Amino acid sequence: MFFGKRESKKVPKNHGSSLAEKMAGLIACPAVYFPEGTDKNAILLYYRYRVIQGKKKGFTPVLVPASERLLEYWKRRFSEGLPTKELLATASSEKGKKFLSDRFREYEQDYVKEYNEPAENLIGKCSGAALKIGAFMELFAANAKAEEIILFEVPVAHPWEVFAYLPFGGWNECPEQEEVISVCRYWYEKYEAVPSIVSLDTIEMTVPSPIGKESSIDAAKEHYAFCPDRVEQFTKYQTVSELAASLSVSDVWYFWWD
Repeated sequence: MFFGKRESKKVPKNHGSSLAEKMAGLIACPAVYFPEGTDKNAILLYYRYRVIQGKKKGFTPVLVPASERLLEYWKRRFSEGLPTKELLATASSEKGKKFLSDRFREYEQDYVKEYNEPAENLIGKCSGAALKIGAFMELFAANAKAEEIILFEVPVAHPWEVFAYLPFGGWNECPEQEEVISVCRYWYEKYEAVPSIVSLDTIEMTVPSPIGKESSIDAAKEHYAFCPDRVEQFTKYQTVSELAASLSVSDVWYFWWD
């Protein structure tokens, strides 16, 4: 992609609000800021440009909405100590795959007990058009203008390592941080899935192309295990097959925990 004179007018600022700069101070890696009201397509264009640059220069760009609640969460996590090296050293694809497999089995059993229905009903059947996600929900769900956004250039060549720098997870049904890292490593090595947007309770990932239909059910089971709300709150009939249909046509993966 060419990023020239016309696009350079949309480059973000090297300073942000007091809130955004406090957040950047905690993460301690290069950051640029999109002020509140920036056109969302400009943010998307610049993010894609930095993805290309990051592959050459060894960093992974991540978009993070500025948020008081996220700042407080980060402060608490950093005050507890964030063992970056240990988190990266213990993460593995095998752990990520096993975590998802074990958790899906657990949720499947819970479904049978709670609803007194066969496990096949959780998978269900998809009818009608699949939901295609081709743009970031966090950016494009509302109006055309964005809240303040920080683009962190996390100094890691492997995208799954960003979660050793950006605290995430460990509440309600959201996996613990070390589990998030292992799952993201597994998905990166299997699907080339890259974390692109991280907020307090949301992760959005991009893949080079949608998953083929033949693999979509297995992938959807993993997505459900990772984030049950993706099925329970973001599908019409609360079935894994609906999510599978969406994955077969989408190059953005969306996860949100209530």
